[in-house]
Amino acid sequence: ETKFHLSHMAETETLSDGEKAFLQILMARRCMTDDEARLSHADCQRIGPVGDDPQHSFKKINRALKMTGLEVRSMVFTPSESQPGTLVHSIVNVTNDDISMKFGTKKSPAELEYFKKAVEAIGESIEAQQQNTVPFSDVRDHKLPPREARAVRDHLVEQHWLKLDHENEDMIGIGPRTYLELAEFLESLDVFPRPQIIYH
Repeated sequence: ETKFHLSHMAETETLSDGEKAFLQILMARRCMTDDEARLSHADCQRIGPVGDDPQHSFKKINRALKMTGLEVRSMVFTPSESQPGTLVHSIVNVTNDDISMKFGTKKSPAELEYFKKAVEAIGESIEAQQQNTVPFSDVRDHKLPPREARAVRDHLVEQHWLKLDHENEDMIGIGPRTYLELAEFLESLDVFPRPQIIYH
């Protein structure tokens, strides 16, 4: 995953110990709901000042990360049609939107191939785009036994690159990190609609 050391932050913005702790939590979690971010933000107040709310900290963190090619981005993510949208936050790499540079080098060949097949399947199907999901069987890599394919899928879901439909776990969709970090890749595959990204 994204590697980063706090000593690499731009000197133009100094983070308090509480804000550094909040940043480390976000990087460790990779993706957080707004409720999770608020709980972590409140916990970090015991370490040092963090401002009034997570959004205040995100702005300071982004200024501190300006020279690193990383930033906090947010979006309203809808897990399924029957569930309300949830505000989520993630640290993303903004220096290059090329999937082979940002995603493939950090994943096994099997994970990369499965991820690409899943997103391509959604982009190729009008029905899939309307529902933002495709059946697990449609994207299973025939080079992988079903059990291994399911393990790869589950790991990508855990990393928030893909999602599972809460009503039918055999349906796979695009996860929030993919929307936030790989917008150009999705556009190249004609994956629409895409949620609006919130910049801090």
